[in-house]
Amino acid sequence: MTDRKPWERRPDETSTNFQAFRCYRDLGAARSLPRAFERYSAERGLKADQPTGTFRSWCTEFDWVRRAELWDDHEDEHRRLVRQAKKEQALDVMTENIVGLTKTLVLIAAGKSPDKMPGDHAQIRAIENALDRLGITAPKQLEITGKDGGAIETHEKGEGEESIDFSKLDNDELREFIRLRRKAKAKADGNGDDK
Repeated sequence: MTDRKPWERRPDETSTNFQAFRCYRDLGAARSLPRAFERYSAERGLKADQPTGTFRSWCTEFDWVRRAELWDDHEDEHRRLVRQAKKEQALDVMTENIVGLTKTLVLIAAGKSPDKMPGDHAQIRAIENALDRLGITAPKQLEITGKDGGAIETHEKGEGEESIDFSKLDNDELREFIRLRRKAKAKADGNGDDK
């Protein structure tokens, strides 16, 4: 037994039958039999204006309406999972940026010169100027620690490390990415389990 999805080619469909179904399926919200036939006719070089009886019978015989609805559900879920994965990845990046900014502010508050600090000097000077304009006086001594008094750690993008193109992952891969990312975060926060 195979794990064939309903929107994939069925064993009893010819390539012509399946091409016709794909024309119908891929129309999305604008889906209709006349529009599907128009697309199918254009692809096949046919001259007919209206769906033929054969084309209409394929719609019924091969259960196009139900299969197309399942396709729509699948595509909606895929888009939702891609958005969720991107959002979670963006939260990680934002957290890293906040930690980096916090470290920079701590160094400025400790009176270190931007010239002696690594990083973007223009950005550091802008932070100093913004603090001055706001009338914020940094304390003479400031200590910031991470969870349980430990050091604050950041992850910098390493050489060869790239952003993930989530649109190329299928729904199962996206779910697994989100699950593993949450598991790693929970472990890093000391709340990890073996799920």
